[in-house]
Amino acid sequence: MKEGILAVMDANREESRRTDLQRRHFGRCKTVRSIYDVYKARRTPLECRLLPFSMTLCSLPELKERIEADAEDPFPDIEDRLPDLIVACEEMVRREAQITLAKARRVESYETIDLNLATSVLRCGTCTYTKLLFGSVEQRQHECHGLYLQSKLRYDYPPLLSKSVEEVIRLACLNPATATIEDMDREMVYFHCRPHPLHLTRDRSTNFYSWRSYVRLFYLNPW
Repeated sequence: MKEGILAVMDANREESRRTDLQRRHFGRCKTVRSIYDVYKARRTPLECRLLPFSMTLCSLPELKERIEADAEDPFPDIEDRLPDLIVACEEMVRREAQITLAKARRVESYETIDLNLATSVLRCGTCTYTKLLFGSVEQRQHECHGLYLQSKLRYDYPPLLSKSVEEVIRLACLNPATATIEDMDREMVYFHCRPHPLHLTRDRSTNFYSWRSYVRLFYLNPW
């Protein structure tokens, strides 16, 4: 009986500790986001589009460590350090994308991976819904809609996605080994696809797809 009561008390304490950690994590992320919002308010909309999102910024090892530390931290230096943190954040996202593609292609050195290639399409493994990211620009601009406390973005490159991308590039009469995102966009290719069942498209009309939409169609509905 006594052991059961102690077990319940320990469980309650652990749950209270987790709740306190989450509350503190959320509050500190909110502080960083507020400082970052002031910084972005002084930039043009175009400049802001190219800036990383606050959640990605908070996943930087340096900020993550401070956010999770026990000591109080009002982040008095963040505003002055934001330019350096933004550069570090962009480098982190770029490096993670390169590493993911290097592993999928069994390439030893991730530094040789060109994120401008049209085959550099990744799936965000953190989002709660399937999100495909086409090239380095979309990867930089991606706002993850996964768990708020997710410590880091996770990308993957499933074999089916790789096959789908390469097939669509070939259908555009380009070489998957050399075609870039810019090449595919410049071609302005639209793919015709026969009507699909209602559970796939919600209508029976003839459909035309951009190359990005066609990749999504192939990947999400592999019939």
